[in-house]
Amino acid sequence: MDNLTGHNIKGYERRERIGTGGFGAVYKAYQSTVGREVAMKIILPGFANHPDFIRRFETEAQLVARLEHLHITPLYDYWRDPDGAYLVMRWLKGGSLCEALEQGAYSVEAAALLMDQITSALAAAHRSKVIHRDLKPGNILLDEDGNAYLADFGIAKDLCDVRPSMTEPDAVIGSLDDIVDTYAEYRLLSLDHDPRTRTPTVEVAHEAILREWERLRAWLNENREDMGLQRQLMALTEEWRNAQHDASFLLRGSRLEIFENWMHSTQLVLTEKERDYLDTSLKQRSIEQTAEAARKAKEQLTAHRAQNFQRASWILGIFVVLAIAASILIALSAINAQSAVTAANLTIEPIPSTLTAVAVRIEDAQAQVESLRLASLANDQLLNGNVETAALLGIRALNRTDTDQANAVLVRSLDQSFTLAQFDGHLAVVFDVAFSPDGRYILSGSYDNTARLWDTDYRDFVAYACTRIFRDFTDVERQQFELDDTPTCPQFGGWTTAPTATPIATAVIPV
Repeated sequence: MDNLTGHNIKGYERRERIGTGGFGAVYKAYQSTVGREVAMKIILPGFANHPDFIRRFETEAQLVARLEHLHITPLYDYWRDPDGAYLVMRWLKGGSLCEALEQGAYSVEAAALLMDQITSALAAAHRSKVIHRDLKPGNILLDEDGNAYLADFGIAKDLCDVRPSMTEPDAVIGSLDDIVDTYAEYRLLSLDHDPRTRTPTVEVAHEAILREWERLRAWLNENREDMGLQRQLMALTEEWRNAQHDASFLLRGSRLEIFENWMHSTQLVLTEKERDYLDTSLKQRSIEQTAEAARKAKEQLTAHRAQNFQRASWILGIFVVLAIAASILIALSAINAQSAVTAANLTIEPIPSTLTAVAVRIEDAQAQVESLRLASLANDQLLNGNVETAALLGIRALNRTDTDQANAVLVRSLDQSFTLAQFDGHLAVVFDVAFSPDGRYILSGSYDNTARLWDTDYRDFVAYACTRIFRDFTDVERQQFELDDTPTCPQFGGWTTAPTATPIATAVIPV
């Protein structure tokens, strides 16, 4: 490899080549943006575009980046381009343990300290299911104070990427190119190019390969599907990156499930970009599942509220029928009483007190029937979305007489168009609220395990409601609802703002 000392790349000035290997070199470099010295490991340009070799290099970067420990050499930066692949790590000025041992033996105390530092780094790696598999003095670096750091995980194997069935003593681990490279290194194969087509060729150079060919071919057949899926993943990843990480290019549905299961079972090592693509697809699926669950919960809550409101409307209808029946009975009693007086040729001056009481009862019953009728009409308008008309009908119903049904429908009307008051105090979602019969007190229950009683200080609910209504019934509405010309909201002097609510009691509900 050419000596690249003095060349700059991405803000790093290579100042000194400090070591070379079979596939690359290590330089002492200077990062001008932060003003620090770093060590830069570079793969030879001839190997930069070899997929499996680059995958091995990226595996080292992923392993080192994932292992965070005081005595593991930290990785600062990582990238690749057509001219090579690069790892930027901390520069340790003390050299390696191998060089230090050439200067003389360690004392017992110094050796114990070094062993404690290295074993703690190894323990951290093992907790992450990573073994080093190349632990030697040359891969232990020292700083100026003699502290030790574990380095060079280039041949480490991530145990998470190995299937349990591949831990047998005679198992074959690695891709096809890994196997060919290993066999060529030990001269079991020879590599050449076809003289006519210049395509790479592999020739058997040892009878051991011939004896074990069936085993090698079985491994190829077993991993053919894995290699096909990885090619698909590589193409999908490139499309996603070329589309500037557009979410529409992510994996979804059954296709995502296939790649998710394959990712956890394959022995092939994924690149950083491929892992990023799969992780992003899984995160997007989680976001979409959460949104769908929230939508379904909201639909269920809406359906439950509609069912409760329909049930309340039925109950209100029953009350209206009962009130009408009561009014008819009272009217019949009054007619019978008047007939009896006439038959006896009695002079009704002054009117007997018993007949006056009956007349008052008739008038009250008629007022109650009319109030319930108007409340029922207000309910219908509220269901049809005519909130302001419903509020006017609720006010007119309360003007006739005070009924729970009229109060309830007016509260719901105002709740949909106007804010009556905001009650602060609960620390979690409020799951139920109930009014006292006179409308002054409110009892609320919350998931913070408390129930609170509120004094709303309502002095005249109808008067307050009228301050929120800015029109009266139209002629069409009066004819539709059989109303007279009496103004619904005469001028009230009173509130101009919503009443306040004050908690007067709080009870803790045991879980």
